[in-house]
Amino acid sequence: MKKILFFLYLGFLLLSTAIEAQNKIVELPDFETSNTILFEINKLELKDTATVLFCDAYHRPDMWIRISSKSYLKGNSGRIYKLLCSEGFELDKKVNMPQSGNVTFKLYMELLDKDENTFDFMEGENEGDFKIIGIKTFKSQAPITPIRCELKGEVIGRPQSGRLVLTKERGDDRVSAKYIPIRNGKFEYVLNCHHEESYELAFFDEMMDGSWRPIKFFTDSNSVTFKLFPMDKFHENIVEGGKLNADYHNYLVTKDSMVQSIERQKQIDSLFKANKFYTEELIDLQEQRKKTEDRAVKDSLNSLMKKMYDSGEAYTHEVNKWLKTEKELYSKFYKWEMEYIQENISIMTYSLLVNRMITAIDNSKEDIPQCIELYNSVFSKKYPTHPYTEEMYNLVKSYSSIKVGGSFIDFTAPDFSGNSVKLSEQVKGKVALIDFWASWCGPCRRNSISIIPVYEKYKDKGFTVVGIARERELTAAVNAAKKDNYPWLNLIEIEDAAKIWEKYGLGNSGGGSFLINKDGTILAISPTAEEVKKILDELLK
Repeated sequence: MKKILFFLYLGFLLLSTAIEAQNKIVELPDFETSNTILFEINKLELKDTATVLFCDAYHRPDMWIRISSKSYLKGNSGRIYKLLCSEGFELDKKVNMPQSGNVTFKLYMELLDKDENTFDFMEGENEGDFKIIGIKTFKSQAPITPIRCELKGEVIGRPQSGRLVLTKERGDDRVSAKYIPIRNGKFEYVLNCHHEESYELAFFDEMMDGSWRPIKFFTDSNSVTFKLFPMDKFHENIVEGGKLNADYHNYLVTKDSMVQSIERQKQIDSLFKANKFYTEELIDLQEQRKKTEDRAVKDSLNSLMKKMYDSGEAYTHEVNKWLKTEKELYSKFYKWEMEYIQENISIMTYSLLVNRMITAIDNSKEDIPQCIELYNSVFSKKYPTHPYTEEMYNLVKSYSSIKVGGSFIDFTAPDFSGNSVKLSEQVKGKVALIDFWASWCGPCRRNSISIIPVYEKYKDKGFTVVGIARERELTAAVNAAKKDNYPWLNLIEIEDAAKIWEKYGLGNSGGGSFLINKDGTILAISPTAEEVKKILDELLK
């Protein structure tokens, strides 16, 4: 009888193991790269009859997303697995997003072979088709880092918000962001990191609308909790967890009292709602921009609008009066803030110092000497290995070097084939244009295209161009360069790995270009094709 029971028990174990193997589930599967922020796979189920992808589509309400019935999986073996059917999403149709901006659905694919440990989701081979590369059929072990910060939060009064975007403060969501789904008004995420530093959460729907207010927080070894409200109740947001977040909250309370931020925000909001924010001239230019599809016309209108913003002509008398008072209030606040940073040395105040340096470079310049002195004498010595120290070093270096008459900063980056290339070796003894661009930056690419005739004319006379693309993944840059027919060497930086944009003072911009002479001196910053041609006519006679 004992033998019978033993064999029954053994049979049950074998059956359970077989069922478990046939119905393997991987939550939030890891992947290498993706070319889209509108479509993601949040769960993978390997059943005995099919491979099921649990998917989410995100877009602005009333905008549409389409997924092709020709979509397939490509295993690491090279084998193709077809799409069988969809549940909750009509294939080959323009599916409009609901007010939540989110549609959850399933895609049933042919069953992956058991030896396929990674696969690619491919909607097709065209440039705009959804592609998620290197999806793992197993859950990778979380990296071992000094800080394991659990983010937990509640979202209140925001039925339209389906996900959050997580970046480092001053990071660029276009090249390095994580996406956190919001389920039933709650979210959770484990952030593994090496340092206590500041991050930001932003609502994806706000970012898609082009107007968002990031929620800043500092990582902590335990957990950080959030209670988040709609944008018009931003001041009611609650962030708790750890000393740095408590210190930052106290700093914000003082700041709000000094610049009257809540009351003043209400004033400016009321002017905006009453259509008393922009002048009629600017509104007319905005309408013209909406109606045209001509890129050249759009660029011209954008240039006119920027001039109006810079001069204040874009704003009504009431707004300009508000801006003048704002400037006076912040002038007093900035003086207090520098004293506060000096008297309260911490990672929290280090983040404030970095921001002050960026603001000073972009605007007043008057605070730069004090920022550099604090960095050199205090913060770099106390936090020599912290990322802020490298960031400040790059800011100081770019401020002193990256200007007309300054010198280019050397760097090494891979080409599209993965070979390491040193910039100085490519530009040595030549007049060169260092061209920073990205597949997602339309103006950058149009500027690069405009340089092609200039390059062809002068390439045999001592002129060269070296491009460097800033991307999430390689394929986007390769496809864009091929489409635009760039004839010169292009390098790539994935997710700001070497901080090259930061070194050139480009920060969150899409790109820029720097014309240097044979000894590496910067002759022009972001010159037009005509300006480059004029300079080359003088130098390369």
